[in-house]
Amino acid sequence: MFASLSRSAYVRIIPFVLFMGLLAARGNLPQDIGFDLRWLYGLSTLIVGGALAWWWREYGELARQNWPAAGEIGLAIIVGLAVFGLWIVLDAPWMIIGTPSASFVPMDAAGALLWPLIAIRWIGATLLVPVMEELFW
Repeated sequence: MFASLSRSAYVRIIPFVLFMGLLAARGNLPQDIGFDLRWLYGLSTLIVGGALAWWWREYGELARQNWPAAGEIGLAIIVGLAVFGLWIVLDAPWMIIGTPSASFVPMDAAGALLWPLIAIRWIGATLLVPVMEELFW
């Protein structure tokens, strides 16, 4: 079955499988394995980002000739910033379902922010996940 897949399929499937596998590992590994599981996101960012970078030229849909016009890019940035603003301020009680909880807490035991962890999470969320969504979903 897999032998009949094209190279184009493989360069999309492999990063997707890596991403989903590491995502599943984050949710299923025991907390007491001697490794801070919050850093598994960073590992995922490096591994999946590395795979995407390795096969970057294979993704025709990301080629320069397929980019939108400058006006469309500007409009997309404006809409993106507006949605970001709404996402931050739309927190009225009627909009919240259940009890809010933070599954990602980028602080050490003393309560200090772990900036490397924040940076890795930000890089993954802003650069890796959008590319994954465009290529695979």
